[in-house]
Amino acid sequence: MNPALLIRLRPVTPWRIGPDSGAREQAAAVYPSDTLFSAVCSAFDRLGWLEEWLSVTVRGVGEPAVRFTSAFPFHRGLLYLPPPAGYWPPRRESLVRWKGAQLLPAQVLAGLLEGQMPAEQDWTIDAQSGCLVPSRVRGAAGPYRFLRRSHAAVDRLTAGNAEPYAVNCVQFAPEAGLWCATLFSSPTAGSAACAAAGSAAPGCPCSRPERSPNSCLVLRPGPPPRILPRGGCFRCSRQRPMTPSAGTGAATSS
Repeated sequence: MNPALLIRLRPVTPWRIGPDSGAREQAAAVYPSDTLFSAVCSAFDRLGWLEEWLSVTVRGVGEPAVRFTSAFPFHRGLLYLPPPAGYWPPRRESLVRWKGAQLLPAQVLAGLLEGQMPAEQDWTIDAQSGCLVPSRVRGAAGPYRFLRRSHAAVDRLTAGNAEPYAVNCVQFAPEAGLWCATLFSSPTAGSAACAAAGSAAPGCPCSRPERSPNSCLVLRPGPPPRILPRGGCFRCSRQRPMTPSAGTGAATSS
């Protein structure tokens, strides 16, 4: 079985996830996989590894080395997924309005695929998020709710010209967020991508890159990665020189 990673994102501020229609007064709770991949590409570009990343995911021949699912909500230990249309809602009569649930916990979905219906006394539907939540948990609530935020577009060239507007966004609960799965085409691709994602900065003396037979960037093992506030090497914490701007001398990141 090929390796995979389960990644959890924990937003601390409201997120604007646009719906398919693009309407400002609407928002979505599922982060599309293509948007997620674009964000990862942007991160690799800032780290200086965009070419290596694209060579194993986009420009290669055959199956991509790394693939992403969409990002779905989670809450505590529950991972939510959209149910298959052929299995949801249950056709039997019930006091619970099952069709009001748009996202189900993974264990409930697994039971549906095996022909097991959720017990009415164990689950309830959160009206704000449309998620199926445990009914026996005190203060049971969904992983998120939709909020509206007001903004104003100001024309800096024409004084006094402004356009106020409002957009819907998603506010996640303290123990909630988004989760996604990262799938690798082979164990070699998984180790190479993980190394490139958090080991050493390009050009750092502690990085001795090699090329594996499948042309993936492989970095030698090192200490656990560290995140620096403004660039630098993740492995040895050396600061990476910044490109001097016009009219200034050489500068280093702090």
